[in-house]
Amino acid sequence: MPKFSKIIIPNAITCLNLLSGAIAIVLAIQGDIRSAGILILIASVFDFFDGFVARKIGAMSEFGKQMDSLADVISFGMAPTAIMYESLRFAAKVYGNYFQQSFLNIIILGTAFLIIIFSALRLAKFNISTDQKFSFVGLPTPAFAILVASFPLISTLEPDSFVWFNVLSYFTGAEFPFKATMGLLGFQIMVIERLYFLIPVTIIFSWLLVSKIHMFSLKFQTYKFKDNTLRYRFLIASLVLIIFLQSLAVPIIIFTYVIISASTSRASRYRYLKAKRNMDNFIKN
Repeated sequence: MPKFSKIIIPNAITCLNLLSGAIAIVLAIQGDIRSAGILILIASVFDFFDGFVARKIGAMSEFGKQMDSLADVISFGMAPTAIMYESLRFAAKVYGNYFQQSFLNIIILGTAFLIIIFSALRLAKFNISTDQKFSFVGLPTPAFAILVASFPLISTLEPDSFVWFNVLSYFTGAEFPFKATMGLLGFQIMVIERLYFLIPVTIIFSWLLVSKIHMFSLKFQTYKFKDNTLRYRFLIASLVLIIFLQSLAVPIIIFTYVIISASTSRASRYRYLKAKRNMDNFIKN
């Protein structure tokens, strides 16, 4: 395959990522945050495959790297910002022009813009970094964007859309699983549509984007299980959760990803400091 053709293919996929994010922003502004969330998920699929295809056909380039980051600013920075803005506006019952609001409302709605600001900072740091080939320093922007995209999807879930609901209905009758499912959905929706959840999540995860916590990457250098034990276990567990919980699984998966990464990052740093102290003591003696 000619070199020019090789470069076009992954960059075309990147453009589909960019297009999905741009449409998501328009839909979110129009109030259709559920469809906007779906488009962010679609953009994340394109974001995975542009790099995957580029590596497979040997079309990695500096242009592709920069193009990918520019697309990510739109799809995983501005698009989730628009969704969060609409979510905060709904939760705070704010209507009308942004600049005609009270100071408190402006602060509440303005929290959403932390996403685009810290996403841009994260992507800029990533572009000049030389130590993020096998892992990430800070939370990847798609992870935060997917988390935000899941909120409106959770709000529109129906009990009979769950696999386990239908299984329980068959074996136990309709009343028990219906009440259990509605209770779970009611709790989730009550939480994700409230300011006391949306604002802290936005602030904490915006900070995680630029934090120094090492996050494990889902990029495979080899496909051997022993070389990717954590990745395979995480992906299998995530797949099972998605099958049974659908979009309800997304916050669980993202929170678990952060917790595991933070734990392994701390353990790795502890081993590094211990080895450094031992080496220093050896040199002194």
